[in-house]
Amino acid sequence: MNKGNLTEGPIAKPLVVFMLPLLLSNILQQLYNMADTIIVGRFAGIEALAGVGAGYSLSNVYITVALGLGIGASVLAGQYFGAGRYDDMKRTISTSLLTFVLSAVVLMTLSLVFLRQILTALRVPSDAFESAYDYMKIILLGLPFVFAYNDIASTFNALGKSKYPLAFLVVSVFFNVILDLLFVVRFSMGAFGAALATVIAQGISAALSFVLLLVELAHYQGQGRTRIFDASLVRKILNLAIPSMVCNTVISFGMMVVQAAVNVFGSEYLAGYAAAMRIDGITAAPYVAISSALSAFVAQNIGAKKYDRIPKALHISTAIMVGFTVVLGGSVILFKRQMIGAFLGGTVSEIAMFVGCGYAGFCSWFFVLLGLKIVFDGILRGAGDMKLFMIANVVNLAIRISVSYALSPIYGVQVIWYAVPIGWAACVIMEGIRVASGKWKTIKAM
Repeated sequence: MNKGNLTEGPIAKPLVVFMLPLLLSNILQQLYNMADTIIVGRFAGIEALAGVGAGYSLSNVYITVALGLGIGASVLAGQYFGAGRYDDMKRTISTSLLTFVLSAVVLMTLSLVFLRQILTALRVPSDAFESAYDYMKIILLGLPFVFAYNDIASTFNALGKSKYPLAFLVVSVFFNVILDLLFVVRFSMGAFGAALATVIAQGISAALSFVLLLVELAHYQGQGRTRIFDASLVRKILNLAIPSMVCNTVISFGMMVVQAAVNVFGSEYLAGYAAAMRIDGITAAPYVAISSALSAFVAQNIGAKKYDRIPKALHISTAIMVGFTVVLGGSVILFKRQMIGAFLGGTVSEIAMFVGCGYAGFCSWFFVLLGLKIVFDGILRGAGDMKLFMIANVVNLAIRISVSYALSPIYGVQVIWYAVPIGWAACVIMEGIRVASGKWKTIKAM
């Protein structure tokens, strides 16, 4: 059996072993994101912190576009891998990489041209506007690195090689933190320096991962010479990648719109909300790891036509998710003030603390809904059942946006986080019905 093949033998142990590097990768990704917030918050002031927070929400849109494209393309690669069709697998990988890097260049150019208008539309507070602008104009220059790395990382995961993205994230986090300290603390470059550190670290990670991908693909022998770009595969790739990308983009854009509802309350509210969002990212990391592992497992076993293994993997993944929920939810409930304070650092204000603790403390009681949603996401993504996946997540987001804008001006900022579990519950119901129906088995991505 090929290393990384999840279509044969026991289910529980290989799934957990595959999941662990993904978990560590997601945690490191959050540390990577947190470094800017913590260092800027402690050494550059609340306006710079609010600027990074506003810029982070916008940059997260681009990151989730890259993630969505990478995950969508990896479904096809994973199914070809499970079926033993290595020529098709390699053509899919190279074609998707070239397509998505070119897309990143176009998106980067357009965004740089209209950056001030975008930040204005998001109602970024005036005292944080220039910091957000400085942060984003550098982050945008790194988009090709972000798209390349996320596509390659998704490819490694589809092939069962989850340890490789972990190794590159370790390198990236190391450089990001060191350069953050140099640019922000030593040279007092504020949000601009934090962004510069991030882009340099991303470039190093993307370059190293690309070299290893070339080495890894050489191990899979096909029937002949593999074309680097295959136009006939672009449509198949985009059929899977675009719904995933659209869903992730709509969600991130929607979260940015929700943040705009917070922005009108001022920089202190924004700083507290940004800190709570970081905690949200940390607590979601185990769920995302479970979902990614399950997605790769489903894709490979559908390619191999071993459908009976999938329900067993779902039960195992759900049990692991519940265990994490108890630990994570309890930790946030007990230590939310200390967690929020770690991000706010020397810029602590009672308003920022109220917003951060209010959001984190309330939502932690409903983490099981988030966990179930993300587990079901993994099943649907791995099967290539992207239409229902997209609809359910858009409904989740629509609930959060509509409640935030309709009620927060009347009842206060806390309404924004009251809507969160309602959106999660709606998504769980829709996806749960689809998973239970078994209709996802009829999707033929290949």
